[in-house]
Amino acid sequence: MLHVYCDGATRPTNPGPSGYGVAVYRDEVEVVVDSGFLGDAVSNNQAEYAAFLRGTQIAADYCEASESITFVSDSLLVVNQLRGRWSVLSS
Repeated sequence: MLHVYCDGATRPTNPGPSGYGVAVYRDEVEVVVDSGFLGDAVSNNQAEYAAFLRGTQIAADYCEASESITFVSDSLLVVNQLRGRWSVLSS
């Protein structure tokens, strides 16, 4: 089973300078770690979603055919929208 840990952040203002981090483990063994800068005018929510999307890309590259994937995020927005508990607003 793959475990994908995702996090995004914006500091010191929101929006502001932002980045993401992703760590992928298989059976408690590190598979890959990735991080990146997203720009100077990104919101915290955008950074959290960027981390999740990058995590899905990495998981797709490393996942074996019958393997399960668990995503872990501290973003209530991302978790609850993906679970269908919170609505997604479109512009």
